[in-house]
Amino acid sequence: MKRQKKMKIVFIIGKYFSKDGDYDEIEKNIRLAEEYAIELWNLGFGVFTPHLNTCHFEMKTEVPEKIYQVFDLMVAERLCDCAFAIPNWRDSNGGKREIKFFQKLGKPVFEDIESIRNWRAGKKTYRTVDIKSAQKRKKARVVWEEEE
Repeated sequence: MKRQKKMKIVFIIGKYFSKDGDYDEIEKNIRLAEEYAIELWNLGFGVFTPHLNTCHFEMKTEVPEKIYQVFDLMVAERLCDCAFAIPNWRDSNGGKREIKFFQKLGKPVFEDIESIRNWRAGKKTYRTVDIKSAQKRKKARVVWEEEE
C-alpha cells in the first residue's frame, strides 16, 4: 500500500460581516469563501472555512461572536499548516487579526493558488502576505520566501 504524504490543512481568511448586517452581503462573503475552499479541496488540501462552520449563526444562536473567533484561532493553531486570504480580506479587521496571528505562529499566509501549491511542493520560492505593507497601501505587497 502506497503511503500518502501528510495533507496540508489551510485556514480560509476573509471578510464575513457587512457594515450594516445585510444578510445578502454576508451570504456573498460566505459564498466567496466557499469558492476558494472548494478550489483548495480539489487541489488536495484540507480546508477549514470559518465562514461555513458558523454560517449565519449570528441569526441562529445566542453565542457571542467572540466565542467563534476564539474557536477559529484554536483550530488555526492546533490544526492548520497555513492560511489562504481571499480577495476581500483587506476589508476585514478580523481577517487582518487572523493574518497577524498566523504570522506570530510562523505559519505562512497566501493569497494566490500558485504560491500555495509551490509551498506545498517544497519549491524554493513562493509569495506570502505582508500585513504591515498591506495596511499602509491597502494592497498586499508580495514577499518572496525561500525555504532552506
